[in-house]
Parts: sequence; structure tokens; C-alpha cells
Amino acid sequence: MPTKRAIALLIVIMSVVAIVIGAASILILYDTAFEEKRTSLIQTARSQARLMEAVARFDMKFSGKDIPGGAIEATLSQIREAHEEFSGMGRTGEFTLARRAGNQIFFLLRLRHGSLDTPTTVRFSSNLAEPMRRALRGESGSVVGLDYRGATVLAAHEPVAVLNLGIVAKIDLAEVRAPFVRAGSYVAIVAVLLTGIGTVLFFRISFPLVRKIEENEEQQRNLLNNTSSVIYIKKPDGQYLFINRRYGELFHITNEEILGKTDYDIFPNDVADGFRTNDLKALKSNMPLELEEIVPQDDGLHTYISVKFPLKYLSGEIYAVCGISTDITERKHLEHQLRQSQRMEAVGQLTGGVAHDFNNLLGIMIGNTEMLGDQIGDDEMGQRRIGALKQAIERASSLTDRLLAFSRQQNLSPVSTSISELIVGLVEMLHRTLGETVELKVDFASDILLALVDPHQFENALINLAINARDAMPGGGVLKIQTTRVLLDEPYTSQHAGVMPGDYVKVTVSDTGSGMAPEVQGKVFEPFFTTKEFGEGSGLGLSIVYGFAKQSNGHISIASNEGEGTRVSLFLPVATGEPEERQDVQQSHSTVGGRKTILLVEDNRELRETVATMLNQFGYEVIEAKDGPTALDILEERLNEIDIVFTDVVMPNNMSGIELAEKITASYKEIKILLTSGYPDEIADQDRLKELGIELIAKPYRRAQLIAAIEDTAVH
Repeated sequence: MPTKRAIALLIVIMSVVAIVIGAASILILYDTAFEEKRTSLIQTARSQARLMEAVARFDMKFSGKDIPGGAIEATLSQIREAHEEFSGMGRTGEFTLARRAGNQIFFLLRLRHGSLDTPTTVRFSSNLAEPMRRALRGESGSVVGLDYRGATVLAAHEPVAVLNLGIVAKIDLAEVRAPFVRAGSYVAIVAVLLTGIGTVLFFRISFPLVRKIEENEEQQRNLLNNTSSVIYIKKPDGQYLFINRRYGELFHITNEEILGKTDYDIFPNDVADGFRTNDLKALKSNMPLELEEIVPQDDGLHTYISVKFPLKYLSGEIYAVCGISTDITERKHLEHQLRQSQRMEAVGQLTGGVAHDFNNLLGIMIGNTEMLGDQIGDDEMGQRRIGALKQAIERASSLTDRLLAFSRQQNLSPVSTSISELIVGLVEMLHRTLGETVELKVDFASDILLALVDPHQFENALINLAINARDAMPGGGVLKIQTTRVLLDEPYTSQHAGVMPGDYVKVTVSDTGSGMAPEVQGKVFEPFFTTKEFGEGSGLGLSIVYGFAKQSNGHISIASNEGEGTRVSLFLPVATGEPEERQDVQQSHSTVGGRKTILLVEDNRELRETVATMLNQFGYEVIEAKDGPTALDILEERLNEIDIVFTDVVMPNNMSGIELAEKITASYKEIKILLTSGYPDEIADQDRLKELGIELIAKPYRRAQLIAAIEDTAVH
């Protein structure tokens, strides 16, 4: 519509201009014709006046009379003849001759063929006969005024001094104007017709183009106003020329309101300084620039990636700078989460690898320590030292378990578990752990909350959280444990990498302690990170909880402010089945049920020799193999001698313990198999191993655990 109105206005302006030009042309022609007619009348009046004076003088000279009557008659006669023969006077043109008597003007010649016998009189003091009054006053020239009839005329007036007469050559002004009025009418009619025809033709030709222009403009407006990006155009001096709808929505200003304003009218000075600097960079570089800008909005600071470039006329002159800014705050947040997740994953892989190798070393240490204790016998001092060694090895084994928990490579047995019942069972222990200065509050959800978790590992995670909370309240405080059921929807999970939408049991542990700074919160789940004094903590507590949550297909979050305490929330997947009862089964294997031959497959020579010695001491026959292919060769040669294959999972020569077990199960169904690993996550399909009747014992294992596992394998 604005384009159509502009075109209509343009047509009106063009029509007015055409009419004005036509009218001006007619006026110029009229002025020219008017001047020519005036000059002609002046010349005619003067020539007739001179003629009358000449005739009068001649008559007076030769007649000798005082009254030049003959001169007047002769002059009038000549004027009549000249008037009848003169064609330039027009339809209303005439000569008039008059004399003054007192206050009266007596017209001697009028109306082209007037008679002296019937003179017309006009009062000299009236406003009529203006040209004649001037002539009788002795004035020579021309004037536009009323004649004796009251008609407006163009007249030339001359005095005839010898005869005391005045002569006027005149023509009605209407007759002078008539052709130009007609011409003006014709011009107006033609202009209207041409304008109408031109308008019709113009609209017929231009309307499709106008419609196309308007459609393009509408598309551009829709594109600018419906994009999620902020788009703006500023003059080189920083004044706004345009903003799109998104800009107005974010900063509560319209395009009309922002015109003429600068960033300093909208943003704090430090922010506006940054925008101005970037605008000038874009103008100076004369090419598009991509910049990152921090913008304050209602809900806090947002990060934008802005592309700024100069706008130019066809001549190349820069008239504005345009900016297209896209909010990347969410992307930056996700990138940070991804980097954090990748860092935690890398640390987890490292710690898992260390734990695997360390478990092999611990296996050698445990086995040899136990056998050394048998050799020492009743030596009290020796047994005491052996006991100290065993305790140190147990602590080292506990450390590897924590590393495996963080790296999500510990053995979990998730079952449908009542979270409230688990917490109730831990209350007494927590009271003892927290001490008298910390008040424990428990707030359970009204309904029964079942989560799919490993009960033992959940208890371990909750105790770790309680200990961390206690240490944050050295002067005492309140520790609160709450449970509830929550739904983590798509908007939430999209902000937290690795979290799946769905129902979760939320367990929140909050304290009234010292809280944490933001930079500390970003590191609390990393292994060995601690804010405690040297020697007061391992830095594995929260990392174990983190690993447990992730390995349980759950989620963990932390919220804290310095001086306001900390809140850690565990999100555990909801279980659909009935809760399973916990059973603690302990078996004692003090005797060997018959002599057995075991094929021991282990690539670590020291560990292999240690395990072989322990088995020999319990009466087992042991055949050693350093890898899978060697074990298959031995089986083929000595099949009838072997009862059990005890193999490590991770081995060289492109054959793992699982692949070896599958080959043995397929070819030698009567052979029993027992697996061991210090890296349980390497066994991807443990359910499949259970179906095949293959058990797993985790490294490092004590001698009694090994013998029990061997006997269980032999029996089942």
C-alpha cells in the first residue's frame, strides 16, 4: 500500500506540474500579446492625435478663423475613414474623441460609428472613462481601466492640445484575453485527458511491477521480523535507522522509538562502548566481521555472535553499518558441558586404566602376602607385619574400587529398590558419622519411590555426600535428606548432556555449611580435587557419587553459594517392578571337593605364577598359558586332563578371555570356565555370560575368594 500511495501521489504531482507549466506558457503568450496590443494602440492613438493637430493648424492658418471648426470636421472624417479601414482594432476596438466642459466629458466620436449630433456625456469626477480623463488631463500613455460604458478596456490615450480634445484608442480586455482563456481551457482539457490516459496506461503497466515490489518488500519484512536473530542498521555516527521485531521484543523498544537514538540511550555505557568499537571496526575494515558480544537482557547476560558489515550506495559511499546477531548462550553452555563431560570421560578412562593395572599388582601382592603368612607360621612378629601388609593392600584395593566407581567401570547390580527404606536403614549410621553438632533431618515423599539402582553403591554414594556435608559444617549445622519424584522434560535434558527425558527419583542432600564458589563447583566431581587441607581427604568422595549416578543412567546436579550452604541432587531412574529383597549370602570353602586340574590363562607372568602357586597349595593341578591361542592348543592336546579354565579378560594376540570362553563353550561343553578382570566394564554382555554359566571374579581377589569361586564354578 505505501508504494501505491506513493505512485498515486507522483501522478497527482506530475499532473499539477503539467498544468502549471501549461498555464505559465499561456500567461507568457498572453503577456506577449498584451504588450503587442498595447504598443499598437499607443501608436494608433498618437498618430491620430498628431494628424488632428496638423489638420487643425492647417485649417486655422488658411481659414483665418478663431474656431477651428473645419479642422475638427475634417479630422473626424479622417478618423472615421481610418477606423473603418483599420483591421487591427478587433471586434470591440474603437477610437473615442471627447472634450471637457466643466465637470462633463462630451464624447464626439464613439462606438466605432458614433454621431456628433448625439454626444454621450460622463461626469469627469466619476470612475468611468478613465483613459479619456487621463487624455483630457494632458497625459499620454496606456492604461487598463473602465471606459464610458463601464467595461474594462486596454486603452492608449493622447491629448490633442490644439483643439483641447482627448483621443483614446481602446479594445475590450475580455477580447484580448479570450483566445488565451480558450487556449487555457483546451490545455486543461488536454492535460486532464492525457493525465487520465497516462494514468491508466501507467497503472496497467506498473501495477504488476508494483505488486512484485510490494511482495518482495513483504517477504523481506517477514524475513527480517520472523528470524530469531537480532538485526539492526545504524548510521556511521551510531544513530539507529532500523531494528527488526526480535530486537524490539528483547529490549522493549519499537522501530519508530529507536530512530535517531544510539546504543548509549539503550545500554550501559561500558556495553555501548563495546558495540561502538565493533561498529567502527566493521566500517573501517570495509568488509564483514564476525564478533562475539556480551549483551545484558532481562534474564541476565547473553552471548551473541554478531556479523557486522558496511552498507554502501552504488557510488561506493558507506551510509550505514548493518549487524546480524545470533544468541549463542545456550550453545556456549552446551559446549561447556560437553567439554566438562569429555574431560571427565578422559579422566575416567585414565583412572580406569590405572585401576586395571594396579589390580594386577595388588593380586600379586595379596597372593604372595598370604602365602608368606603360611610360611612364617606362628612367628608373632612376622604375622603382625604380614597383617600390616594385608591392611595396606586392602586400603589400596579400596582406592582402586573408588577409581573404578568414578570411571563408571565398577560392577553394579541394579534392582528395583525402595529409596526411602535404604535411607531409613542408614539413619543410625549417619547419626554416628555426622556427630552431635550436626542435626539430621529426613523428608520422604508421601508415595513409595522405587529406583533402579545397586543398593550397596547407593548407600555408599549417600554416605559420601553426608561426609562432604559434615566437613563443610565444622561448627555444626543441619543436614537434610529429601526424596521426591520428578519429571525431567526435554527443555531440561537439552541443557544437560547425557541426560535422558523421563521420570526420576530425586534424592537431595543439603547442608547449611560454607558453600562453594562458582569456580570450585565446576571441579568438585573431578577425582582427587579437594578443598580440604593436605592429608584430610582423598578428593574421591563426590567423584564416586558422580560415577555412580552416570553408571546408573541417572544424573547429578549441584547448587551452592558461598556462605549459604550446598545442595546436591541425585536423579535415579524410576523402577517399574516390585522391590527386591536384599540377601547377603556368605559361603565358606575350607575344603576342596576332589582333585581338579585348572588351565590358568594370564598374560602377566608374575600374577600367573602367584595364582598358580596358591592353587597348587590347595591341591589343584595347574597348567599355565600366557594367552588365548596357547590355551586352545593346550586344550586340544590335554582335553581329558582339564576340568576348569580360569582366564583373564584382557589379553594380547587378538583374543580376549571372552572370545576364548566362547570358543571353548562351542567346542568343549564339558569344560567349566571362570573369568577374572580388573576392568569389569570391558565385559559388555554380562547377561550373556550368565546364560552360558560363566562367572566373573573381580581383581584383586584374596585366596579364599579365589578358592570359593573355583569351587562354585566346579559345582555349577
